[in-house]
Amino acid sequence: MNLPEFLLYVLNSTRVQRHWNSICNTSSGLNTINRRNLRNLLIQVPEKREQEEILAALQTSEQSVTATQTKLAALEALKKSLLQNLLTGRIRIPETVETRS
Repeated sequence: MNLPEFLLYVLNSTRVQRHWNSICNTSSGLNTINRRNLRNLLIQVPEKREQEEILAALQTSEQSVTATQTKLAALEALKKSLLQNLLTGRIRIPETVETRS
């Protein structure tokens, strides 16, 4: 039995995308896939248990990437806010009393 989510990851994989780019016919700049090419696509499908394990790892990785992107966006917003406050003078940088030679 194939898990639909697993097949979605496979069909969106770099390997399959390269396959389509190499065999697709181009008309007016759009790649077209015919039924024969679709039927000839070879997909290695592991047992259901292994599909579930792979899916779990992929979903965990995607959650990690999403969390990192959210954190990055928050840090960029903070940086922008701090720069704005420095430029407008709302935050002042104290002058150093000590000078080094």
